[in-house]
Amino acid sequence: EVSVEGNDLVVNGKRIRVTAEKDPNNLKWNEVGADYIVESTGLFLTKETAQAHINAGAKKVVLSAPSKDDTPMFVMGVNHKDLTA
Repeated sequence: EVSVEGNDLVVNGKRIRVTAEKDPNNLKWNEVGADYIVESTGLFLTKETAQAHINAGAKKVVLSAPSKDDTPMFVMGVNHKDLTA
């Protein structure tokens, strides 16, 4: 079952916050208990810019596109075992 309640998408009783915030510093990940964030806008592809998600309360950020700096990239089946927490 899927529904919308206010700014939340509700799927099988689980709430998913939906936002249109342009500045990741304002996303308040700590308020929703989000530890891992998937950055898939393609706009924040360096350590410096992805840090905004950490500033907002996330513990880790996963980039869905190649980084534009020296941020390590891991590919399942290629070098995923090199990833350390």
